[in-house]
Amino acid sequence: MATSLVSRAKMASRLKKVTDEEVTELKEAAENSNMRKSTINWVRVFDKWCDENSLKKNLEMILPEQLDKVLEWFYASVCKQDGTDYQPGSLKVMQAALDRHLKEKGCSFSIIKDTEFINSQKVLEGKASARILVSGHFRGRRCHFIHQFMTN
Repeated sequence: MATSLVSRAKMASRLKKVTDEEVTELKEAAENSNMRKSTINWVRVFDKWCDENSLKKNLEMILPEQLDKVLEWFYASVCKQDGTDYQPGSLKVMQAALDRHLKEKGCSFSIIKDTEFINSQKVLEGKASARILVSGHFRGRRCHFIHQFMTN
């Protein structure tokens, strides 16, 4: 019985009361500053593309059905300032940044995981695959498969 009291006392000392502010600070500390910069950058790129195409800029205000179509066109046309295509990894970072922005704005859908966005996901995958084939950079299992397919 004495060991049970000792065990409870040890357990109680391992747990402390925290405030809402402490929880908020922990969440903010977890957010990587590079991730934050990436999100801001890619939202800015999307907004610029919308301006150039006379489209609504607020990503989070576009209905999912319409957003899938908008993202198809955005993914197909996005390129670096010098006109070259982004590397496949950069395209995934872009998609993750836009998805993160939508989550921050309270959207319940995911442009990465939800089937409503299958068409835009296919465009992004196609662009990444085309970039791999053009650049000749065959890294990773999927790239290795594409390389084998193209060389046989």
